[in-house]
Amino acid sequence: MVTATIEGQLVLTIPPTLLGPGSEYERRQVALKKDVDRLLTDARKITQVTSAEEEENANNAGRVLQVESKEIENFFDPVKRQINDFKAPVLQHEHECADPIEAEKKRIGSLITAWKLKCRREQEEKDRIAREEAERQAREDQLNRAIDLESSGDAEAAAQVLEEPIFAPAVTLSPAAPKLAGQVGTSKLKVTVKNAKEVYKAIAEGKLSVECAPINVAWLNKKANLEKQGFNVPGCIAEPDYGTHFRA
Repeated sequence: MVTATIEGQLVLTIPPTLLGPGSEYERRQVALKKDVDRLLTDARKITQVTSAEEEENANNAGRVLQVESKEIENFFDPVKRQINDFKAPVLQHEHECADPIEAEKKRIGSLITAWKLKCRREQEEKDRIAREEAERQAREDQLNRAIDLESSGDAEAAAQVLEEPIFAPAVTLSPAAPKLAGQVGTSKLKVTVKNAKEVYKAIAEGKLSVECAPINVAWLNKKANLEKQGFNVPGCIAEPDYGTHFRA
């Protein structure tokens, strides 16, 4: 087989003797197409069935078309099988190269995701402590104001101060870590089935599509990511599933 390389891509040239002009495949395919066109022309003459005779003619035409369907299948199926056999080692070689790369990308992405989640939890804890400290300081300031008023003899004003709602100063949250070039963070909802009986009950009552029976977690995940906050399936919870992907 002749090969050529164009702009870094390997291009395989199929010999004309296989599928090209003058090949045995073309000769048989053209003959088959002529039969198909002839049968279609005859079949399209049938535009109505209003009598027993017309029904018999239509039935005979349908049987002839069915025979031709089998002829088409018998011609193309062996050819497709041979093409698949030719393609099989190429697909195997692709998997041998691509699968380990994809697995390693997933492994490294999981490490990065775990690190980011750890940083997020630590930062959320710091922000929570900062908010609580701001609220505590605001209460202390309120109490000190009330004490000052009480000391000056204005007990009524002091009481009013103590009844005021506490407005803690805004806490400036820490900025998120900058994204690295080529790194793409993802967040999808992942469904966990907590009570299978509730799910089947929802299906039986028509609240949930029969596509989910037997319980199809992949289908539930798709539904959750489409509906987002609106996802509400009895017996199930949807939680964020964070991930990290890469791009060149």
